[in-house]
Amino acid sequence: MTKRMAVAAVLMVATLQGYAYNNIWVRAEAQPTGAGLVYVDWNNDVETPVFDDASEFKRSANSAASTAFIWTQVEEGYQLAGFVRDNGNKVYDNGVDLQLRVRPDGFFTAVYDHTEYGGAGSSSSAQAEAEAALEDMENPTDLVFAVFTQGDIARPAEGQENFGWVYCNKLDNEPGDEIVLDAYGDSDNSEGPVRYYKFDHWTDSYGEIVSAERFLRVTVTGGEVYYAHFVETTKEERDVVNPHKEVYTGITQVNAKAGAQQDAYDLSGRKALPTQKGVRIVNGKKALVK
Repeated sequence: MTKRMAVAAVLMVATLQGYAYNNIWVRAEAQPTGAGLVYVDWNNDVETPVFDDASEFKRSANSAASTAFIWTQVEEGYQLAGFVRDNGNKVYDNGVDLQLRVRPDGFFTAVYDHTEYGGAGSSSSAQAEAEAALEDMENPTDLVFAVFTQGDIARPAEGQENFGWVYCNKLDNEPGDEIVLDAYGDSDNSEGPVRYYKFDHWTDSYGEIVSAERFLRVTVTGGEVYYAHFVETTKEERDVVNPHKEVYTGITQVNAKAGAQQDAYDLSGRKALPTQKGVRIVNGKKALVK
């Protein structure tokens, strides 16, 4: 049985002076091919989407924001692991492509053409100029991969989708792989005044607590879902500055066994030298190296 998941994406388009237009060409592809289908459009008024394994939309816009919607259809035996942005080589590349936040509303900031078309001219001439340039473009302004896996995935706990960010260092993992999951609290004002959250603990698909450590190292079993739970806090006491916001985790392949001495990483997920001073992540915990 297949599943269909609809998530929205807001593509913020900067409004320039006059009648300036920006071009958006978003392309979405399934990774790997055959594991699921993906469809993207700039509006959600699609009663019966025609799913393809690669879909796209093009648009010239002068509005402050343009909304796109992505639908995924997951094949049996797979799970939607997340979305990543191409790093420029036009192929999926785990650990290099930028990992986007996974949340029900699917918001992410799209890459668009920053060229100012039309300037202070008329609206119609500006739009015509932008659309002509859009037709001449050779590559999308934004290429996004929907990554499907037969391995394990991470999600915010149910009802806490807006409370924090969840990442995996290898979205396309397989049973037997050793992976690192990461969670970071965020702010939320969807139901009134701004509230701040911090990571609290992880649970598995059975609701059992598996760790209170932000960085969770696990051996992939296949089909497991790990849920990050968040608790309310103050702005000052919220987690350290999120090193992964709108980007990939940067914590590359983890092959060390549990209990063994782990490599050290800085707060951006880059491997650090043993003598390098500052705050480091060692064995999943923050440590100060003086």
